[in-house]
Amino acid sequence: MVNLSIIFEDDFLVVIDKPPNVSVTDEGVKAGEETIASILAKELGIKAERGGIVHRLDKATSG
Repeated sequence: MVNLSIIFEDDFLVVIDKPPNVSVTDEGVKAGEETIASILAKELGIKAERGGIVHRLDKATSG
């Protein structure tokens, strides 16, 4: 299980410190592999079609 560091959260926005080696979305990942989108869906009880991603970091990138 990946633990996300939430920097800021309100009713409309979540800002995280993305850990390395975790994909943002499920595009191109193996079945059952955790993504930022799936972790946020579980932890915050939210589910969005695309998640409204402002800046998408590559899987190996952190920040």
